[in-house]
Amino acid sequence: MAEEYVRDFARHTGKELPMVSMNTPDGTDKAELYGIMKFPSIVAVDDEGKMLQVWDDDMLPRFDEVSFYVEE
Repeated sequence: MAEEYVRDFARHTGKELPMVSMNTPDGTDKAELYGIMKFPSIVAVDDEGKMLQVWDDDMLPRFDEVSFYVEE
């Protein structure tokens, strides 16, 4: 599901979304840091790592909602 969303997002927007796996120490640390309990989740953060927006598997966002947060 997450891979399909990321692939479709890139195809529709021309932008890439970074993915973080929960099967890695980095993924586990980030989930804990941002309080992510449901997967997949999309987390928008600023350049300093402050969480700006989060969407989880209950309601993944439209591409235009996410595209606003993704640098080209």
